[in-house]
Amino acid sequence: MGRILVEVKSENEDEFVDVLTDLNVPFFTLGHITKGEIRIDDMSLGYIDKMTVGV
Repeated sequence: MGRILVEVKSENEDEFVDVLTDLNVPFFTLGHITKGEIRIDDMSLGYIDKMTVGV
């Protein structure tokens, strides 16, 4: 089975979800893009600028 990862602008998210629902396509949200903070399932894992110092 295949998987597809899609990035959608926040202003288009509702419309995208409506289309998938209308087409009976199973989906779930992995997360949201933030301004530097890494978050998974609403748990903060820190900030990208702190993880790349000296790299």
